[in-house]
Amino acid sequence: MKKILSFLNFINEDRAQLNIPFKEKEYSKKTVHEDLVDALEKLNIRGEKYYSKGNPSDELAKVTKKAMNKMLEEANNDDFTVIDYLTRFFERNSIEDYSEYYNKKELDKIEKEEDGILEDPLKLAEVVNNNYDYKTFFSKEGLEQFLDETHEHFLYDIEDMQYTVERRYEKDDEGLIDIWRTIDYDEDVDNYVKIIEGYGGVGVYWAWDEKSPEAYWGNGGRSITLHGKVSVENVDWLLTAEASAYYLKEEKELRVKDGGKVLIIGFNDDKLDKYYETGPFLVHSSSTKKKRKNKEKKNFKKLAKQRAPRK
Repeated sequence: MKKILSFLNFINEDRAQLNIPFKEKEYSKKTVHEDLVDALEKLNIRGEKYYSKGNPSDELAKVTKKAMNKMLEEANNDDFTVIDYLTRFFERNSIEDYSEYYNKKELDKIEKEEDGILEDPLKLAEVVNNNYDYKTFFSKEGLEQFLDETHEHFLYDIEDMQYTVERRYEKDDEGLIDIWRTIDYDEDVDNYVKIIEGYGGVGVYWAWDEKSPEAYWGNGGRSITLHGKVSVENVDWLLTAEASAYYLKEEKELRVKDGGKVLIIGFNDDKLDKYYETGPFLVHSSSTKKKRKNKEKKNFKKLAKQRAPRK
């Protein structure tokens, strides 16, 4: 009796359904679309109501100064955003007119190394960013002024992102925010197994603008753009704010929390330029929790056996 029930459960699983066995290879195997939907169905979290409790404005207000400081602390030689912030400050607060804002010892040191640099805001900003801890370049009063002015610029730089996510939040009945993520899928592999085993979720890097997502797993394969909705609580607002002000701001990135949840409502096949509604499927962004990861590994062989054979 147990064997009969087990067999009935097996044939009722969508993943176990066979495609019609055409001789032509392109018709006999599961498509990228089918692999994707099968994986989303497998990852789907059932029975959970998904909605926002907070709002984007409050969450961003908590993290903008921290995100700005993080960006300044982690700056390297290629960080044009930080160079731009320093340049603006030097132009607005010249060393000649606001000498009280600067560390005279550091000024003399830089002046000795390169004569006339103190009169060139952009060049001075590049030297300070590349060779110094910016904090030591300012007096206590000057550092406070620099951070205040930089925070104003930072808020301006994230304005487009904030406006867009707030409008989407306000228009959605559950307070969810529309997001997009493009992935290149290799049509010659089992993408179902790749999604389940390789990542265990739909990823943390998304875009808040429909036209901006760049392909992940980029390999020149079949480009599929996932369309999801995310609650306020599942967004990493610190990293989203930093990315929106940083040199990555052109990518219009929205970062979902590691192990967070996204509601998938459709996807676009970029090759066909066609949108497909699906689900909705509530899935994790990633399988980071050890317990969930171990479970996926344990079940992987079982998942592979249950899928339809590929010709």
